[in-house]
Amino acid sequence: MKVYVIEPLNNIELCEYLREKKVYVKNLTLADVVIVDKALNVRKSLDIIDLALMHGKEILCIKNGFAKEYYVSNYLINDGAKYI
Repeated sequence: MKVYVIEPLNNIELCEYLREKKVYVKNLTLADVVIVDKALNVRKSLDIIDLALMHGKEILCIKNGFAKEYYVSNYLINDGAKYI
């Protein structure tokens, strides 16, 4: 399974873990799953998620607190997205 992470610079620890498992990809079109965790640019993140859904990619959100950077993840969870 190949995984794409929204805003990888804000999720460095997650990306490093996925690189160790050899499942992290930097290209959305190669990914099977898109992971949403910390996202500071809401509009860009939602555009990427919309594009991923149009290409049939699975979206997984990481459930976190209620800080500003977790808005996209919490919004998608409230809208019915799968979460970890």
